Amino acid sequence: MIFSFGATCREAAKLRAKLNEQIGQLNAEISAGEKVNKRFHYFDSLKKLAGTLTEEAAGLLDITKELKSKLSGTLRELEQDFTDDEIDDQLGDEDFLNDFAEQLFEAIERL
Repeated sequence: MIFSFGATCREAAKLRAKLNEQIGQLNAEISAGEKVNKRFHYFDSLKKLAGTLTEEAAGLLDITKELKSKLSGTLRELEQDFTDDEIDDQLGDEDFLNDFAEQLFEAIERL
């Protein structure tokens, strides 16, 4: 019986050592998992930031398109009201210049 008890103790010690090794490995994996989990919050914030930037950029693009459209309309209106030849002919006329400046100011105000 003494021999079997000693052999059992050696087996128990081997099992305990193996179990402690596995516990150590699991603790290392848990630690690594916790570190990765902390990083996910960082990436979630980056994803949210990217979404916000995309949304703002889309809004700015819409505003830019609207401004381009209004500027094109204003230019078309001025070109219809005043031709190049008319501007060259009337360049020294104060009434013409006042009328041109007034229409230009009104067009800019509508923007």
